[in-house]
Amino acid sequence: MKRALLGCFWVLMLWQLPLFAQDQLSVKNLNLNDHYRQRTPFDLDFEIATDGKNAFSVFMQMELRQQRDLLTNYVIEYALLANYEERINPVFIRLDFERTKIAGGNNIHYLRELVSADTSKNLLLFRIHHKDVDQKFYRLIPLRDGVRRLYSDFLVFDPTLGAPVFGNAMQVDTMIELRRIYGEAKEAYVFRYEETFLPAEPPMIVQSNRVSPELEIKEERILAFETPIRLSSEGFYFFQSDTTAAFGKSIVVTDRFFPRPVLINDVMEPLVYLSSADEFTTLSEAENPKIALDNQLVKMAREQKTGRDIMRDYFRNVTSANRFFTTYKYGWKTDMGMIYAVYGEPDEVKMDANKQEWVYLNRGRVPRLTFFFTRVPNVFTHEHYVLARDRRYAEFYFSTVDSWRRGRRGL
Repeated sequence: MKRALLGCFWVLMLWQLPLFAQDQLSVKNLNLNDHYRQRTPFDLDFEIATDGKNAFSVFMQMELRQQRDLLTNYVIEYALLANYEERINPVFIRLDFERTKIAGGNNIHYLRELVSADTSKNLLLFRIHHKDVDQKFYRLIPLRDGVRRLYSDFLVFDPTLGAPVFGNAMQVDTMIELRRIYGEAKEAYVFRYEETFLPAEPPMIVQSNRVSPELEIKEERILAFETPIRLSSEGFYFFQSDTTAAFGKSIVVTDRFFPRPVLINDVMEPLVYLSSADEFTTLSEAENPKIALDNQLVKMAREQKTGRDIMRDYFRNVTSANRFFTTYKYGWKTDMGMIYAVYGEPDEVKMDANKQEWVYLNRGRVPRLTFFFTRVPNVFTHEHYVLARDRRYAEFYFSTVDSWRRGRRGL
């Protein structure tokens, strides 16, 4: 009897421990939804260069969003893992800010860590501990995809800052330069395309009859490393040091408001997810787009105030979709961006080799809704995810769109 009571005691103690500490979870079982949260005390972004073997230069941009917050309020650690099934090693390597900081100050800090990872280690897991509020956040970064190389030997730099350009979007007329981190290449190749990609189709469209516009090179040139250039035209730019390689660096050059949709066309286009085909055709062909947009919102929401609420809440999701998912096309146009714009940030995110699973809990009349994304090889980005579409999503999708249009959102 005493042994049975002790067993119950330990079961109770394990239940009270944080999930991370219960049984040393593997990465694939962690809830990594903080990758896509809109409201966090910081924003940590990464750019990586590699020699193609075991050496990785990991550059970080740490932006503190709270007033009077300090970098020293955080502990940033990382661990190298073999794969998504490996149980997480409790021994993390702690970043020394004095050693790794290369630029910045006030609320934005730039760090660089040199990581050596042989082919037995393919994942980089960052743990960020905010000491003041005792919260832990995680960021998972693949270093390789099996034998496939994911990163180039150079990075796009801001020449005035002395740090890489973080993310895949820059404002038009920005000055950049390419800096070789590894290798001996003396020049790189630059290709500019128009960003004319079509928005993602809804999750219940399993067969599509539409034809995407042909991808056409608008400009190409050879650029010497460490030579400043101005990105004077909008579109997406693709940089390579070896044109035979299946990888490179993409940057979408946008208007000065990105990631926020401000210009009238940028506001109208994402409404395709909330509009009928006839409504969107009328909107896109209107002689006066501003008046047409106002009329459309009143028609959708049945009153002006509700229309403004839709604009505020929906375009907050669109803005975050642009931040999180922009690669060689705007984030809101991607499959992940479409789901994020309509449903908001997921409650649970599980990551596995070339897969992500998003779970939404208690969204209106739906107690649990799950979306699956598969990573598909793409020369322009290693973050090209395709949604597993299913006709059964139709009822839930239309119900959510109807909630948006009624100003209830249902999310």
